Amino acid sequence: MLSFYHLTKWLNEEVSGKRLWHFLALVLLGKLCYMGLFLGIVIALDIPNPDTVFQPVPILTWNFLLMLFLVALVEEIRFRGIPIMLAHLANAFFGGKTFWLLLTCLISSWLFGLAHGSYLNLITQGAMGLVFCFVFLKCGGYQRPFKKHLKALAATTLVHFTYNGLMALILLSLGETTF
Repeated sequence: MLSFYHLTKWLNEEVSGKRLWHFLALVLLGKLCYMGLFLGIVIALDIPNPDTVFQPVPILTWNFLLMLFLVALVEEIRFRGIPIMLAHLANAFFGGKTFWLLLTCLISSWLFGLAHGSYLNLITQGAMGLVFCFVFLKCGGYQRPFKKHLKALAATTLVHFTYNGLMALILLSLGETTF
């Protein structure tokens, strides 16, 4: 059974070098499989997706790539970088490093899902936000909280940007011209 001890032990082993790229590729592949499975279930059960409040963005523009990158960076700072840094500060005052980080990851993931629109996005993007949190922690955000924060932020931003780009390419291949 997974325990705090096992989770702490796993998080203490920072990935770097070749292992970092393998880890990020595996995370990306897992996210794509999860999204495909979830969308398959939604389509099979004919679950309606309520309209979201966001305006669609044209995919076939140069500004789109810049927008994808900036959105990924801002979301990672807002939902991973700042909250996890605050969790490390809470740990400095109260102790219980793993507890504060897990609580922060759960809350920020839930907020990440809410920020993406409908209740279906709360489920899918909330789970994605939790994966992003663990990528952040595994890539240095757990082991050396302030020294490796930038590396962890770069890793999650890269995965987030790549995932959004792949989703845009999938939509484009299905005939959609907006994201």
